[in-house]
Parts: sequence; C-alpha cells; structure tokens
Amino acid sequence: MELCTKGSLDGRSCEVPAIPLADKEEILLQIARGIAFLHRNHIVHRDLATRNVLMASLNPPVVKLTDFGYARVLQPDDGTNFTVSSVGPIR
Repeated sequence: MELCTKGSLDGRSCEVPAIPLADKEEILLQIARGIAFLHRNHIVHRDLATRNVLMASLNPPVVKLTDFGYARVLQPDDGTNFTVSSVGPIR
C-alpha cells in the first residue's frame, strides 16, 4: 500500500499517515478558540461538523471554520432569546 499523495486518490488503496496526539490536541484547541471567538462576537455557528472544519496546514496544524450558512447573530440581551439571519444555506 502506498502513502496518499496529492492526486493519488483515483480509486487505488493508499495509506493515510496517523496524526500525532499533540497535533490532534492542537486541532481541537484551535476549533475551540474559533468557536469562542464567534461567541465573543455574538455569533452562533449552528452547524459545527467535521465537514465545516478545514485544515489549512498540517505541519503545524492550522484550522479554519467554514460554512456560516446557518450561523446567527445574537441580538443584544433585552430579555428575548431569538436570532436574526438575512442569509440561509446555499443549495
């Protein structure tokens, strides 16, 4: 079995190298920091899933959160609990 390289996923079997534990921890930490940043800015993502987390780099790990189609901006705290959105997901 060969290692997967760019352009080698053409139906052949290939081996995906394991991600070290320290890198996994860094990836999770960056996801948590991204969500915390959104919440500090009164934004709720509402569709956090692996398909919406992109790796910009693996060495060192750089994570980007994507797909804000379901995201909502929270209204100022006036006793109500609703969100406002002018955009929905793109089909």
